[in-house]
Formats: sequence, C-alpha cells, structure tokens
Amino acid sequence: MTRFTGMLIFTLAIVWLMSSTLYSQTTQLIKGDTNICFTLPKARIIIKQSYKVKEQAEVIQLCDMERTIYDSITKNNEDIISNQAELINDGKEVQKLKDQQIKEEKQKTELANKETRKQKAGKIVAIVVGTAVAILEAVLFITTR
Repeated sequence: MTRFTGMLIFTLAIVWLMSSTLYSQTTQLIKGDTNICFTLPKARIIIKQSYKVKEQAEVIQLCDMERTIYDSITKNNEDIISNQAELINDGKEVQKLKDQQIKEEKQKTELANKETRKQKAGKIVAIVVGTAVAILEAVLFITTR
C-alpha cells in the first residue's frame, strides 16, 4: 500500500468520524481560520481510532509484502519442480539409450560367440581331416613299400 493510499484511508476515516452523530463537532472562526472543535473525550476517541486506522494500513502493507514474498517463493518452487521434472525425463531418456546399447552389445556378443564356435568347429574338422590324411598316406606308404 502506498503512502497516498494510507493517507486517503486516514482522511476518509476522519471524515466519517466527524460526520457521525456520535462525534458531532462545532466549527469556529478564529483569526480567519475555520477550526473544528470537539469535546476532549470525543477528540481522544477520534485520535485512538485514527491510530487504529494507521495501524491497519501498516498491517495491510505488511500483508502485501508477505504476499509478494510468498508469490516469489512459490514461483521459485515451481521453477525447481519444473527443472527436476526435466531432469527426470532426461534421466529416462538416458536410461532408454543405455538399455538400447546393452541390447546391441548382447547381440554383438552372441554373434561373436557363434563365430568363435564356427572357427573352433572348423579347426577340429581340419585337425581330424589332416590327421586322417596323414594316417592314410602313412598307410599307403607302408603298404606300397
């Protein structure tokens, strides 16, 4: 609340109080100035109420400040939540990519294992055939001699 608004509320409160039948006043002209006169008890009541109006204006101003701070904190928290949601989504994407890489590596490993088994089988066949040919040649050599 601005100072102008506080003064406006204060002025309106005074005008309202002065126009009330409970706070009737008299006006007197003293040295060319118009003065509003109250009895002492009525003036005390008006002063107390004017202080209450000022106090309420200050409370309203404090509430406005608190609301501004609250809004700022709320926006800050919303930004943090939004950033965390983005991080979670990014983490899920990274996890999907890692899972895909693991799957591809497993497929490569299976293909490499198949190729290794084929090579082992080929070596065994070559050894068996080579041994059989060597034995056959040895038998032929011994029988032809």
